[in-house]
Amino acid sequence: MKGFRHSNRWILLFSLLAAIYHFATLSFSPIPWFDETFFASISRSVKEGKGLILEAAPFYTGDKPVLIYGPIYFYLQAGVIWLLGLSEWSFRLLNLLAAAGIVIAVNQMLKDKVQQP
Repeated sequence: MKGFRHSNRWILLFSLLAAIYHFATLSFSPIPWFDETFFASISRSVKEGKGLILEAAPFYTGDKPVLIYGPIYFYLQAGVIWLLGLSEWSFRLLNLLAAAGIVIAVNQMLKDKVQQP
């Protein structure tokens, strides 16, 4: 079990260094991915009270609501945009927090699985 804890430290250290690297380089290379602009456009529309409309590329949907994704994400993102404004930092914050939550949940599940006889 001692080796398992030691390897956890390396994983944590690597993850921390990767996070610092990505945060440090975000201002140098803030080029968004297509899905980020797609989701940011819909989230901004929700925040402005227009609904689930894709304003960045209306020709894709013909100004109809985008219903191929669950709306909860867009409403949560609209809240983040309302609080922090729309930027590459603020838009990625919810995704970062969700990823951290998943890592914590999986880590807890694996701990529970390892401790079972």
